[in-house]
Amino acid sequence: MSVFLRNLLLFSIVFVVLTGGMVAYYVRDMRSVKFSTMGGRHILVIGDSHTECAIDDDVFTRCVNLSKSASAYVFSFAVIRKWKADNPELDTVLLSYEHKSLSDEQQTGWMYDESILAQRLPYVLPYFNGGDYWNYKFSSPFYKTLFQYPFTVRGFHEADTLENRYTWQNEKIGMARALTYTKLKEDVAATKPLEKGTPPEKLSEMSIEYIRKIADYCKRKNITLILINTPVYQWEKYVDHEQFETNRKKYFGDILYLDYKDFPLPDSCRADIWHLNAEGQRQFSEYLQKNLTEDIRKQNPSTAP
Repeated sequence: MSVFLRNLLLFSIVFVVLTGGMVAYYVRDMRSVKFSTMGGRHILVIGDSHTECAIDDDVFTRCVNLSKSASAYVFSFAVIRKWKADNPELDTVLLSYEHKSLSDEQQTGWMYDESILAQRLPYVLPYFNGGDYWNYKFSSPFYKTLFQYPFTVRGFHEADTLENRYTWQNEKIGMARALTYTKLKEDVAATKPLEKGTPPEKLSEMSIEYIRKIADYCKRKNITLILINTPVYQWEKYVDHEQFETNRKKYFGDILYLDYKDFPLPDSCRADIWHLNAEGQRQFSEYLQKNLTEDIRKQNPSTAP
């Protein structure tokens, strides 16, 4: 081996060891920080943009909403574990379960797309377990994102020093988001309704696996897990609802489920086909505040606790 190659190999080894050690140190540092943010509330809302835009925790005051757009279930699972560890009062999880939750194309993109990893991974990385890390063993974007991690931790500690910890948490981990626009007409005009005979999408085995992992974890921790399908405009036009129900019952028939896809709201309450705007979010959250417990009983007569 030439001197150049030997030195290159030595440099690479030292670089990997130093980088790995630095990341491990900062992961441990962030895990030691307690996010005790439930404030006496006992419900955690988590998932993707559907719950992010549908549930306002300033209105539905029994919950904290930590949803974030493009959140794969591996991210949600990591946050659930962290928040339960820091907030023992957490006893219920509302997990977004919508028409694309089992889409292999969507979930693979959310897990491995470099742009999404750069936005999400640095903030949930400390809360991964061994199995979560293993999903990324051959993912080059994952390793690229690792280099951002020391800057992520530094940003957190700077925010914490300036007493902006919760602003940082909301921006990086998740929060309710009130959309201020109403573009339903434009979205309807641009969206082709689902045609009969359209082949079903390939199922995401990773989504199925992680929803089951979340369910098992919640059972061990005495947490009530509820899958929630938030309001969608004219669902039957755009979604294969029969396949949706078939898959849900096949894989998650034992998990509590709340179906609000047809929740009655005027068009003025919708940002687009799939999401509520601020007014829709307010009205839906007011409904949940008053009716969640009764709806669990009504919609799950055979499985409700």
